[in-house]
Amino acid sequence: MIDIASVKNAIGNAHILLSDFSDADIQGIISSQEDFIKDYLDTLPDPVPTLIQKICLDFTIFEIYKRQARQDVPESVEKQKQNGYKLLDKILKKEITFGTAEITADDMAQVFSATKRFFSTKL
Repeated sequence: MIDIASVKNAIGNAHILLSDFSDADIQGIISSQEDFIKDYLDTLPDPVPTLIQKICLDFTIFEIYKRQARQDVPESVEKQKQNGYKLLDKILKKEITFGTAEITADDMAQVFSATKRFFSTKL
């Protein structure tokens, strides 16, 4: 779903967080978060949607901060994890779906067939 490079890239300037973790440690955290999400949702679409990958990345970063004893988890990282749970709940309740239906020409005609169009030069 996600890889070590994605985690390192997302952590960016806070890379000192990773100094206590080997790549195997990071991969273990990634795997545990992937397993949690798979169990939580019961099933995952294939390919895994970008939104679910982002949630997994946020959960992984939270876990790295949590396991890092030198500093507290930043509020923004905690908020990302909370938002991830909200999104997983919406996916579980089918409020967010990942369809594979193709858009047909008729669908596009409906989108572009508005009878009135409004334009403004004011921004």
